[in-house]
Amino acid sequence: MKGFVWNFRGMGRPYFTSNFSYLSSLVKLDFFCFIETKIVVDKAPVGCFRRFFYQFVGFNPEWRSKGIYICWNFGLINLNVIAASSRYIHALVKDVRSNIEYFATFVYVYPQKSLKENT
Repeated sequence: MKGFVWNFRGMGRPYFTSNFSYLSSLVKLDFFCFIETKIVVDKAPVGCFRRFFYQFVGFNPEWRSKGIYICWNFGLINLNVIAASSRYIHALVKDVRSNIEYFATFVYVYPQKSLKENT
């Protein structure tokens, strides 16, 4: 199983679609997680996700920080979200090919130490 977690910062920028499409086709990933998207779910470039991944879930940023999306190929992995917010997604993941199950947690953590300590 191959996946990628990327602090994208600016998912709504014009070059996002071309960068995402290039990387996804080059690496042939089973899942892709974007952290700190800074974009509202309804405004995300959904067509670009669906070109490479069949399922996705996302959570809106709070003000101008946070936001998280994860997309995956349902035929290759089953991903069941257990808990989530704009800062994390905790899921039960099953590799369909090997039948192996495990928990995966994707987290956005503030880069400033003072904010980390206060949350």
